[in-house]
Amino acid sequence: MLLDSPYNNISLSGDHLDHVMITSLISLCIKVV
Repeated sequence: MLLDSPYNNISLSGDHLDHVMITSLISLCIKVV
């Protein structure tokens, strides 16, 4: 997992975007079901 170390260092801004996308995907799935 070579990508883990550099990604964790930059995850301050990227982590937020990932969280937003994951939550929106989950909410979409809930709406569909």
